[in-house]
Amino acid sequence: MLAQGIYLTPTLSAPYFMAKGGTEAGIPDFIVQKAKQVMETHYESFRKAHQAGVKIIVGIDQGTSLNPHGSIVQEMRLMVENGLTPEEVLTAATRVAADALGLENQIGTIEPGKYADLFAVDGDPLSDIDLLENISWVMKEGGGSQE
Repeated sequence: MLAQGIYLTPTLSAPYFMAKGGTEAGIPDFIVQKAKQVMETHYESFRKAHQAGVKIIVGIDQGTSLNPHGSIVQEMRLMVENGLTPEEVLTAATRVAADALGLENQIGTIEPGKYADLFAVDGDPLSDIDLLENISWVMKEGGGSQE
């Protein structure tokens, strides 16, 4: 991946939610057991990729009952728990993701001429990634056009 410049979207939360929700959430037992079996190997592969310098982006398999749309903070938390700093996670969700999509000239960083979706939280997400669960303010696309 490193040699080819391939980006990794690890989806660490996929096995996490299946193992955590278990059969009580309607997940078949064989899937719960498989999730528990592969989870640590999955996390170890992620840690190795990070240590090797593979480009990592934040993404998730959303849309299931245990992993609804808008729940990406758990993925970010798992990335921190498995070796990334909160700053690396935020960069993976913004600048690196924009690079992976070929949109680095339009989005991903706050610069003149780029679209900027900004948000505010009460506190410093670089010291506590969980603060992203409570976004108190959003500005979309730089707040509008400037004429």
